[in-house]
Amino acid sequence: MFDDARFVARVDPHPGAFTNDFRERTDVLVLYDMLADMPDEQKRGNLRNFVDSGKGVVVLHHAICDYNAWPWGYEEVVGGRYLIRPEGGMPASTFKHDERIRVKVVKKHPVTDGLSDFIIQDETYKGMWISPKVQILLTTDQRRSGRVAGAPSQSASSLHSTGPRERGASRPQLSAPGAQCNPMGSEPVDRSFALGARNGRD
Repeated sequence: MFDDARFVARVDPHPGAFTNDFRERTDVLVLYDMLADMPDEQKRGNLRNFVDSGKGVVVLHHAICDYNAWPWGYEEVVGGRYLIRPEGGMPASTFKHDERIRVKVVKKHPVTDGLSDFIIQDETYKGMWISPKVQILLTTDQRRSGRVAGAPSQSASSLHSTGPRERGASRPQLSAPGAQCNPMGSEPVDRSFALGARNGRD
């Protein structure tokens, strides 16, 4: 995707990320971190302003753990929550490395344009809370994974690649693959990631 002249990648790592208003210099925010909490109110405000402005957000892989202690963050930005410990009658979420995962495209959407069902080798997640606001784009029947493989929806477990939610004018997208070089180098995963970023940008 970064061979596309329409995109210029800029890495802004923690703890400096979100320190300043970044709406003017960023069209799409790609999260690939694992920040359980972000208590700084100024940073929260800058992230909220970005999302509310209608800019794009793509949440990749273990960034499902982001903002675990911030309800607005995991509900409106991530669209789901990896449960680090048992909570609210649900057991802790689980993961398993190096699993063969069959992924089924279940809904037509700009993020899945041109995609057909595919198989990847990657990490699975199970027992996550997925927001009822998300649309499910991809699913899997892998037994060590939750059902969702792409797009937002209510589900107690999920390998996720959740599709965009409307958040004001913004369209956050959650996508699970990425633990290994293999999935991020596979054509279907790369295509979905690029389409998600373009959907958030355009």
